Amino acid sequence: MKRHILLILGLLGISANAQQYILDPTFGNAGTISLVNNEISPSWGTFENNKYYLFGNDIRFARYNYDGTLDSTFGAAGFKIVNFGEWSKMTNAKLHNGKIYGIGESEVPGQMANALIIRLTADGQMDATFGNNGVAKLDIGLRETFSDIVFNADDSFYTIGTKTSQNTNNWEMFVARFHADGSLDTSFNSTGYKIFPYSTNRKGSAIRAFENGFLLGCWTTNANASGVVMLLKIDSAGNLMPDYGNSGEMAMSVNIFGSIIATNPYLMYFSENTVVTQFYWGTGANSQGSSAKVFNINAPNNLVNSPAVRRDSYSTVLSDGKMIVTGGMQCPYSCYSQEYLVKRYNADGTLDASFSNNGSFTYSFLTNPDDTEGALFTFVHEDGRVFIAGRANNKLCMLRIQPTTLATENFTQQHFTVHPNPASEILHLNNPDNLTVEKLQISDISGKIIETKSDDFSAIDISKLQSGIYFLTIDADGKSSRLKFIKS
Repeated sequence: MKRHILLILGLLGISANAQQYILDPTFGNAGTISLVNNEISPSWGTFENNKYYLFGNDIRFARYNYDGTLDSTFGAAGFKIVNFGEWSKMTNAKLHNGKIYGIGESEVPGQMANALIIRLTADGQMDATFGNNGVAKLDIGLRETFSDIVFNADDSFYTIGTKTSQNTNNWEMFVARFHADGSLDTSFNSTGYKIFPYSTNRKGSAIRAFENGFLLGCWTTNANASGVVMLLKIDSAGNLMPDYGNSGEMAMSVNIFGSIIATNPYLMYFSENTVVTQFYWGTGANSQGSSAKVFNINAPNNLVNSPAVRRDSYSTVLSDGKMIVTGGMQCPYSCYSQEYLVKRYNADGTLDASFSNNGSFTYSFLTNPDDTEGALFTFVHEDGRVFIAGRANNKLCMLRIQPTTLATENFTQQHFTVHPNPASEILHLNNPDNLTVEKLQISDISGKIIETKSDDFSAIDISKLQSGIYFLTIDADGKSSRLKFIKS
C-alpha cells in the first residue's frame, strides 16, 4: 500500500502560524504522477510558458503541461533523447529565446572528452541552424567539459568549464565565447577561449552577467586542503576587472577539510546577490558528509545561509532569502531512502517552522520497502505551490503541493462576468452592479501575476498573452472576485 505521510498541525510545540501544505488536486492524479517509463532522472529543470521542462540523465529532456500531462508536441511524444553516436553527459541546461540548450561533455570511446553544447528548437527537435546539426564542441587539447552558460542580447553566449589531463586531477578553468549559430568566436582572446591558470587547481562552475561584466564561480582548495569558492569578475574580453574584490577576485572558504566531491559537477549557481554551492566531502570511509553554503557575492566569507542537505539535494533560493531544499535519493553513507523530502529554511539556516510540519513535508511513492526514492528537482511558484520531481521504484515520479489557503480561498462574491470567453484580442468586463473597481490582475494558472491594471477596466487587451488558461482577479468595494478565462 502506498505510504502517504502528510503531517498536520499538532497542538504541542508547533507554531500556530504554520502554513500547512497538501497535495494539489489540480495536478496529475489528485496531486501525484507515477510513470511506467524510465526515460529521465531529472537533475535540473525550469517552468516557462505554463510548461515544466525537465533535464537529466545523459542528454535527455521532457516537457509537461501545468496539469501534469505529458506535452506530446515536444520531442517524441513528450521526451527527447539526444543520441549522435557518442557517449555524452549533460551538466546543465537552460532555456533562452525559445531555444533549449544542453551543455556538458561528449567523447568517442577510447578518446578524451570534448566540451559539448546542443541546441533544441521549442518543439524539442535538434536545431539544424546551430553548430553541426544542433551540436557544437570545443576541443582545446585535453579533456573539457562545460558547466554553465550565459547569453548576450544578440544570442551569442559565454560558457564556463574545466579542462583536465586524462590521467591526473589537474584542473584549469576556462571561458569560451560563441556566436549565436554555435561557432566559436575567435575574436575573444584570439582563440575563442581563455584559460585561467593558477598554482592550485580550479574547476569552473558558474557564470552570470554582473554589473558591466561577468562573474565567474569556481572551486579550488587552499594550502590547508580546505575547499574554497572563488569568484572572479571579468570584462567581455576575459580580463579581470580590478573594481571587484582583490584585483578582480574574491575567495570564500567553506571551512571543510578533506576531499571535496560533487555532482553536476560541483553544483554552484548564482541567485540575486548570492552564490549557492552544494558539495560532498570526505576524509575517509567514516568521515563524509554533504554541505551547502550560500555566500554574499559582494562580501568575502560573509556566509548568508548553510542549510542541511543530502548528497543529492536540490536547493532553490526564494525572493525573501529563504530556501527550499529537496532530497531523499542518496545518503552520505550506504543506506536506503524511502521518502520525498522537502524542507524550507530561514535565511539564517534554521528550519522555517511556518512551512508545513515544522519546516518539512514528506511523501512516499514506494510499494516495495527495499526500493529507494527521492526528490531531485523542485520549482516554487509565486502563489506558493511547489512542484517536485524525482525517482521512485526506478520510475519518474512527480507531485505538486500547495498551501491549504489555496484550497480554501473564497471567491464566491462574483459580481462580474467577462465576454467573449475564449477571447483572442480584447476581453470585456461586465459590471452589472456598477461596483467601483479599484484594481484587477491577470495571473496564469501557476499563480504568476502577468499584468496589473488600475484604470480602463471595461476593455482588457490580452493580445500579447500566449494561448492558455488565465485568471482575472477584480478588487471592488472591498471585495474580490476571481474569473477564469481562456486566451485562444
